[in-house]
Amino acid sequence: NVPCSRRVAMCDGAQVTWNLKLNKDVASAEWSDEAGKALQLTPTQEDSPLYRIPESPMASTRYRLRLTDHQGRSEKVSEEFIVKVIPNREPSLKLTSASDQRVSPIQEMMVGAKVQDDFGIHRAGVSGSVGDRETKEIELIGASLEKAEIKKKELLHLIDLESWQAKADQLVTYHFWSEDLDRDGPPRRVDSEMFFAEIRPF
Repeated sequence: NVPCSRRVAMCDGAQVTWNLKLNKDVASAEWSDEAGKALQLTPTQEDSPLYRIPESPMASTRYRLRLTDHQGRSEKVSEEFIVKVIPNREPSLKLTSASDQRVSPIQEMMVGAKVQDDFGIHRAGVSGSVGDRETKEIELIGASLEKAEIKKKELLHLIDLESWQAKADQLVTYHFWSEDLDRDGPPRRVDSEMFFAEIRPF
């Protein structure tokens, strides 16, 4: 709860509820947005001068409250309420140690990337495959872990080509990925570019 606030900043997808308590009963209370959409308010049952207005704005906007009492008088200046919606941007990936290589079948490749998200990384990891085999997805930040929200993290992973059963003349492909949650809740994934490692003979 933020008392006596007429300006609110909120992340995209969140909801704000205004609790407005008037100093007297009024004949009408109108709540309108910048687009001209108006809503006639009714007081809550538990306290008649109290109005509760939930809003889920898609973008930054301003609201107006217009009041008229039982004598037909309106307020001298209509109250303005401002919501600033902070966009939920896609996660970003910056590769730190990833490149096309020529390696042996028993080599270990260290690969890395930096991931960042404005509201928190949901999941992140690296995926790779050898030849035409099914792609392996290796989770380096997991959604099921009990953790504070991670907004920035450097990912490092050692790809053990011997355990992947790589053989000469095969091609290893790999890429990093990161997920956040979009405004409606489902995960949203960003993939890095694909890299290749050519397996050379001993």
